[in-house]
Amino acid sequence: MEFAASLWNGGHFLLGYLLPFLFVLTVVVFVHELGHFLVGRWCGVDVKTFSIGFGKTLVSWRDKQG
Repeated sequence: MEFAASLWNGGHFLLGYLLPFLFVLTVVVFVHELGHFLVGRWCGVDVKTFSIGFGKTLVSWRDKQG
């Protein structure tokens, strides 16, 4: 129990574990989804847009092909 309690003291849990984990997870998801987009385009799938997020689009762009 002392170990778990010490993780919360002074924000060490948030700054030391949670934020780096969320950052790495975000990068992994972005690269994974970008892979789906690029392979789909490479295989001739008519992909309209690439976007990340639920609900309102957080990040989006259109390439030269439309």
